[in-house]
Amino acid sequence: MTDRTISLNAYLDDSQRAELDRAVATVRNGQAVATSRAVNKVLPGMRQEMITAVRQIVPLKASVVRAATGYFRATVARPSGKVWTQGRPIALSYFSPQPRTAFPYTRRGRSQRPSVGVSVILDLRRGAVVVPGSFIVERATAWSRSQGTGNAYEVVRRLGKARFPIRILQGPAPGDLLEQDRVAVARLEAEAQRRLAERLEHETWFLYSQAFGGGK
Repeated sequence: MTDRTISLNAYLDDSQRAELDRAVATVRNGQAVATSRAVNKVLPGMRQEMITAVRQIVPLKASVVRAATGYFRATVARPSGKVWTQGRPIALSYFSPQPRTAFPYTRRGRSQRPSVGVSVILDLRRGAVVVPGSFIVERATAWSRSQGTGNAYEVVRRLGKARFPIRILQGPAPGDLLEQDRVAVARLEAEAQRRLAERLEHETWFLYSQAFGGGK
């Protein structure tokens, strides 16, 4: 399991740093204040970009991916931030399983459970794949309310020949998906730095205008 993290730091060359220092020289901790403000303005947008990047790979709902993401805000003492997504696996019941219920219906009536297993989409670019030996079970009939993932139906597999025990099958984690897509990671990191540089300029001159009576 992998936690994919996008770091947001102010990468400035010597001339840019000198210019920033001059602009906020009259403000206490001016450089750190401007940088931390810029980072914190960029973080929510980059979290959404990370969610979008994951959903371009797998058919997960935005709310499911959002629950596996977060960010660490910058402070004046530590003027850098991070956006992260967890490497915790997500149940296969979230990956567009077919059939979706334990007893699927067709126009001609109830259909039989597939003998080969449930199909799920683990990569939108490759389509559905069948998970051998898997089947759908209604959570209410197999576990108490405190168990399972919260979905009405789960994709499971028996651990032996008996009816029970059964195990909920897991799919890839958002962090693992991004870790495997180097192009997406590079694009996210480049976009983060572009937005940060743009916002840093705005925050710098906002502090400058405040210091000299031009801002409110």
